[in-house]
Amino acid sequence: MSNSRIVDFASYGRTRLVSRRLLALWLSLIVASLLASAVLPAMPELAAEVVFLLLAIVVFRLWDDLADLDHDRLHHADRTLLATSSLRSFIVAVPAGLVLLSLMLREHIPRLLLFLIFVACLALLYHSAPGRRVVRPLRAGLVLAKYPLFLFLLATLSLRACVTGLVLFTILWIYEWRSDPDLRNAPGAQLVTSAASGAAVVAAQYFLAGALS
Repeated sequence: MSNSRIVDFASYGRTRLVSRRLLALWLSLIVASLLASAVLPAMPELAAEVVFLLLAIVVFRLWDDLADLDHDRLHHADRTLLATSSLRSFIVAVPAGLVLLSLMLREHIPRLLLFLIFVACLALLYHSAPGRRVVRPLRAGLVLAKYPLFLFLLATLSLRACVTGLVLFTILWIYEWRSDPDLRNAPGAQLVTSAASGAAVVAAQYFLAGALS
């Protein structure tokens, strides 16, 4: 890897990944994963889950940033991905990360299938013409549904896991609403649609996980 690419990755990591916000998100997912499980996992399993959650956060954050380049050119022109000499390494890193996450789920085929279904849906949202026309408030709700998905990929399915996933989504949606001007200034109908659609996706993920198991 060239020095310029190393510098670009380091700059991206420093500005978009190493932050109190992302640390809080990671810790929140760990706590939610423990709350969603009826039995505390053994230490090796817990360590694997912690690593999975961190990798998932990083990979999906990068994918989201790449999909948001046009928006960021208007609203966040200082971000690393807009200044990098080549996006190819960042683009390649996303499917590489998704493959690694899939390998970590390979011993549980139903969970792997659920993960791949969500990845396919997210790819349509990010990269298809209809997906690009989805208004940002609605898109925010749909994208936030990935975090409860991570719980369903790790926890034993139960009503407890479903409720934990919905509560997690609600907390993250409220935080996003407070911190994102696009969401905060959106019309009330779009906000309701955003929250309801995201919650519906979370519930659908839970029931699909049960159907696949």
